[in-house]
Amino acid sequence: MTKSELRRELRELPPLPPDIAAEKSDRICMRLVDTPAWHRARVAALYSANLHEPDLSRLWERRGDRVFCFPKVEGTGISEEHLVFYRVDAAPELLLSRWGLYEPPSDPARRVDTLQIDLVVVPGVAFTAAGDRLGRGRGHYDRFLATLSPKASTIGLCFASRLLPALPTETHDRRIDQIIAE
Repeated sequence: MTKSELRRELRELPPLPPDIAAEKSDRICMRLVDTPAWHRARVAALYSANLHEPDLSRLWERRGDRVFCFPKVEGTGISEEHLVFYRVDAAPELLLSRWGLYEPPSDPARRVDTLQIDLVVVPGVAFTAAGDRLGRGRGHYDRFLATLSPKASTIGLCFASRLLPALPTETHDRRIDQIIAE
């Protein structure tokens, strides 16, 4: 099965019921905040979850003195699109994007240099325990992850139903350091 076929098949599955998704999301977030990577991080890159991904809103209450930053897709056309991360001090600062996800506004004063990011919580349609990832399909994160400091940690969060034994991969795919499910 190709990446596109698998992505389409997984997206067509119904999302978890809201109460079950919320309970599992809370457990996943609590497992994340117990990791050494979370404790070391001063700048953490998060993302806006879709209905098939764990909700990260619980992390706001565990932020401490960390800077949270969120991605915004900038550029025109897929070959020029890239992720830019902006500091976000509160969830209501995020705005609905053209993809139905929440992004920060473009503000040069709040832009975060990629090399300052200590921890990246990486979204995905599916993962393997070994750290392979099936992304949302436009390659934004694979290109972004290639620019990180080697000291930055990457953690993928997913519901256990999205933790698969194997995924199709390509040479440009970036492996994630750690995967957390409920």
